[in-house]
Amino acid sequence: MKKQRERNLLPDGYPAGWRLRDVPPRRRTPEMCRAAVRRDGLALEDVPEGMKTPALCREAVRRNGSALAAVPESFRTMSLCIDAASAPGASGVLAHVPERFRTEDLCLVAVKRLPEDVKFVPDSRKTPEICTVAVSGDGGMLRFVPEAMRTATVCLAAASAERCGCSRFLELVPEPLRTEDVCRVAVERCGLDLEDVPEALKTRGLCFDAVRRMGASLRFVPEALKDAEMCAAAVASSGYALRWIPEALKTEDLCREAVESCPAVLRFVPKALQTAELLRTAMKAMEEDPVSLFQVALNEALEEEDGHGGDA
Repeated sequence: MKKQRERNLLPDGYPAGWRLRDVPPRRRTPEMCRAAVRRDGLALEDVPEGMKTPALCREAVRRNGSALAAVPESFRTMSLCIDAASAPGASGVLAHVPERFRTEDLCLVAVKRLPEDVKFVPDSRKTPEICTVAVSGDGGMLRFVPEAMRTATVCLAAASAERCGCSRFLELVPEPLRTEDVCRVAVERCGLDLEDVPEALKTRGLCFDAVRRMGASLRFVPEALKDAEMCAAAVASSGYALRWIPEALKTEDLCREAVESCPAVLRFVPKALQTAELLRTAMKAMEEDPVSLFQVALNEALEEEDGHGGDA
């Protein structure tokens, strides 16, 4: 019965859908491995080590550059690495290229395909072009750019990137280079970057744009710039922004709007505005979005209302 099942895994002509990994290792033949690699370069990882030849490995990486990971170290020549970096599907190839072959040209090709590969480029071979390409693809890659190469041009390119794999981009930008343009572009992408904007550049316009995009960034707005309009914009973005609104600006309408979207902020509503109606609003919002954190916050507020709780 077992031999019959094994024979069923080896249909004549290798029809669509068959995979080398489904064939028992002792039944895999060189011909079968070549057929699998011709169909999918990544099948190389299922080829027995003894059947991997330089020719088979080259065919695999030309079909899918990521197959380089399954190529034996002794077969990873400069020529093969170039083929892998230039092939379709090449992703994360540079991590598997021997360091001695990581030339500027090869690194540039790899980084163009996958910006994250810049982390595998030796610092001695990082050029302004490689760094610019990397940060243009993912602003967060600025963390792998040597300090000496974090120029105004590179930083602006990083700030303008559509993708940014980090939560605090401006923290990566040297303070002297946190210009008005860089800060504006960074805040447009993520309002929380307002935290690392120099105080002198925190204009009302920049702060308003930040809280409009992300209400929680209100915590980084200078107190002197917090007015009714800005606070309303912050709450419209996130009810939790009520936490950072000055007491004098917390109106009944603003508190109601905040509680409707985030019941947990009930604890930040002035006592005088915690009416029975507002508590009912919080309860209704809680029922519609029964998140445990909100439930705990609401319970604390209700306990305080009854005189059984402590300070929020």
